[in-house]
Amino acid sequence: MGVISPLVEEKACIFTLSFLWIIQSLRPLKNLKDQIQSFSNGNLEIDCKSDKKDEIADVANEFDTAVKKIALLLNSRQLFLRTVMHELKTPIAKGRIVSELIDDNKQKDRMISIFDKLNFLINDFSNIDAWRLELNYI
Repeated sequence: MGVISPLVEEKACIFTLSFLWIIQSLRPLKNLKDQIQSFSNGNLEIDCKSDKKDEIADVANEFDTAVKKIALLLNSRQLFLRTVMHELKTPIAKGRIVSELIDDNKQKDRMISIFDKLNFLINDFSNIDAWRLELNYI
């Protein structure tokens, strides 16, 4: 009565080994899911490259390539915005200085106000971009 048949024992062993093999096979998928979640939270420093030769590795490698391209585009965007802001600030500062030389006080105040508003907008735009980066928004 207490004896397990060899056939049942063999099936239990096959079932256990199959289960362990499936769990092991799905581990890279869980790792990829974790990397994708990290990326969605703003982390661009993820590495999900795989040297395996299966479909999960193909997806992981393509995702890794996409993340690196996105990081490069964001860095290029940031550099472009810094350059544009610098190029805009120079003529605004010169215009503000030249405005001080106007004799008519009403016209002078109007021009100074215009250049101050332009300078404020550029600074505000810079602060918004810095805030976005600080909060890890892409």
